[in-house]
Order: sequence, then structure tokens, then C-alpha cells
Amino acid sequence: MSAAIHCYVSEDGRQWQHRSTLGAAQDANEQWLLRLGDGRIMIVFRTNPKPAPCGSGCPQGALFQAFSSTDGRSWSTPTLLNGTSANIPHRVEPKLVRLPAIGALVLSSGRLGQYIWTVAEADLKPGREHEARWTGWDVQKHHDATYPDPRYHFASCGCGSTYYSSLTVLGDERTADSVVLSYDHLPETGSTCGHVDSIFTVRLQFKKG
Repeated sequence: MSAAIHCYVSEDGRQWQHRSTLGAAQDANEQWLLRLGDGRIMIVFRTNPKPAPCGSGCPQGALFQAFSSTDGRSWSTPTLLNGTSANIPHRVEPKLVRLPAIGALVLSSGRLGQYIWTVAEADLKPGREHEARWTGWDVQKHHDATYPDPRYHFASCGCGSTYYSSLTVLGDERTADSVVLSYDHLPETGSTCGHVDSIFTVRLQFKKG
């Protein structure tokens, strides 16, 4: 069993202090923290694919969220991120950024599949965060439809991905409307693709509303 451990560290990195532990009931691991515009801290974490920790109809490795208004000393009860029934945000290691100018949060994660999810920050109302609906976009489908060399398509040659990703705001975080997503593409054992492990990047631009 695993859990998310939150620590406070001094500016010089010499002093570490445990503040809280959460997510043990969900077997939490691979988490990401983000401070929201209202000052709360949001954590999103992966759950282990054992049976699904959130009951029937929930994907293995689903992502959970919790919120703190005490700088991480205490947390709300973790809840499942809310998506469509066929596309609930799920593993692996989530990355989360904030675009204040757009009024949205952007999340990258997924396995199998590589996805971007967005949610309106205003919908994450204290005590009702579980009601906020995340909207997904299939990065892997876009990759296969637009990248010219089929050897590097996910749907061919027995190729896959770790589905770990990196998400970076492009420009001034206060005014930015774009992020850069980086993800990998790997030939699996026995693959006939004939290429080496590769990293791809794509710029994603968002509009308010």
C-alpha cells in the first residue's frame, strides 16, 4: 500500500518537515500539486491498478483529487476526477498546469492512451470539486492522424509508450494560452518498426470558454 506524503521544505533545502499523509485508502502514488487562484492547494494522484479502488465502472489506475486550504496540513476527502463515462481521467503520473487567462486547468495523463484533460477552474467550488467535469482530448489519435511517418504511429508495428509525459506552460503563466506537451514513443519487444525510442512535442492552444 502507498500514500501521498506532503512535506514542507525550507528555502535552503536543509530542513524538511512532514505536514500530512493522504490517499492511503486509494493506494495513492505519482502525484502532482498545484496552487489554485483562490489559494487552495490541489493534489491529483494516480491509484494502483489493483482492483479499481473506486468500484465497478471505474478504470484501473483512475485519478483522484483532494484540496487543502491549510497549506497542506489537512486535506479534503479524495474524490474521483469526473469525466465522461467512457473517458474518466486515469493513470499514469499526472501533470497539471494552470492557465489563469483562460480560466482553466490542463492535465496530461493516460495509459493506455495519451490524453489531455481540461476543466474550468471556476467549477472547482470548495466542497463540490467532485462535480466539476473534465473534458478529454485523445493525443495519441491526433498523433497517428497527423505524423507523416507511419513507423512512428502508435497503431502500427507493435509500438507503444510509457505514457509518461511532461506539460509546460508556454510564456508568462499569468497571460499564457498555450502549453507544450512532451511524450514518448517506444518500439515494443518484437517490434518491426526499425527505429529508436523517440520523444515528441506538440503545442496546444486553448480558448476561453
